Amino acid sequence: MFDFLGAIGSVATGGIAGLIGTGISQFMEHRKRKAEYAFKLSSRRLDMEMMDKRAKLNIQEKGVDADIAVEVEAGKAFRESHKKDRASYISPTTDNPIVQILLGIVDFIRGLIRPAATVFFSYITWNITNELLVALGGIKELPQDQMIELLNLTIQTILFITTTCILWWFGTRPPKTIATVGR
Repeated sequence: MFDFLGAIGSVATGGIAGLIGTGISQFMEHRKRKAEYAFKLSSRRLDMEMMDKRAKLNIQEKGVDADIAVEVEAGKAFRESHKKDRASYISPTTDNPIVQILLGIVDFIRGLIRPAATVFFSYITWNITNELLVALGGIKELPQDQMIELLNLTIQTILFITTTCILWWFGTRPPKTIATVGR
């Protein structure tokens, strides 16, 4: 005779096993989708970070390009100022000898400004120091600490004026070109 109870048990256990298998498959599929979603989300975040970094780098590059352009223009302006500094007011197109003489005098005075300023400020420093000593009754009348302070101030002033004049003179000289440096 047919084992009805065994058949029902087989169907029931097969169904339960099938349902358990389906549940496990669905659970694994859910985990797989969740992992894929997490991966895509992580990839999108990395893409956004890369885009942000590229944008920042692009902004920095533009800033550097702008800084370079400003420096290039400043260099051009500096070169132009040197060309004007070397310029002479004497013009070969002027036929009037009086105008030529006057323009020559202007060029001569312009050329003497820096050395004259150096001599003038050095004289003023020496004169102020000398007048101060005379007003105080001479160097022997000063107490030792005041003499040392006056000497320090005088030396500092002379160093300041000397440094200023030398750097002014050499700092405003026209730059040498590569072709003339080796000569």
